[in-house]
Amino acid sequence: MSSANLLPPSAPPAKNERRLYPSLPETMNVENFRLTEISKIEKEISAEVEHYKLVLKKYKKARKALHYSVVGLGAVTAARSSGAVATALTGVGIVVGAPVAGIAALSGAVSTGLSVVNKKLERKVNKHSRIHSLAIAKRDSINFSVSQALNDDRFLTRSFN
Repeated sequence: MSSANLLPPSAPPAKNERRLYPSLPETMNVENFRLTEISKIEKEISAEVEHYKLVLKKYKKARKALHYSVVGLGAVTAARSSGAVATALTGVGIVVGAPVAGIAALSGAVSTGLSVVNKKLERKVNKHSRIHSLAIAKRDSINFSVSQALNDDRFLTRSFN
């Protein structure tokens, strides 16, 4: 049978064939494309984990310092107010007891204000702790998936064309 007897193709040949996946640059190693992309993503997530670790550490330090300030001012308030009451009960000490009571009231108000700020910092610490835990879980799941894929021989020999 000669080639002249064959029917021409029903569809014209495509000049610009559209591919499902884009073609990769010639300089890129096609076999390791997935591994390089996964390593880029893993580096980004590791950087995110470190960032949230540092942010969480800063919030914890601030909360700790603020907590000690609240406790210290509360102790000063208790001592001053009891001293003001004791001096006021002596009769003559009412002149001295009034300013001491004013100082106790002021330190009590500051202690109360700082305890409100401490509550807000506590919420931020909890939020960043959750975000840090999620970032760690994300990184660990990617590392686990990559280790499972590397153990699977089909992953490395899979064709991408």
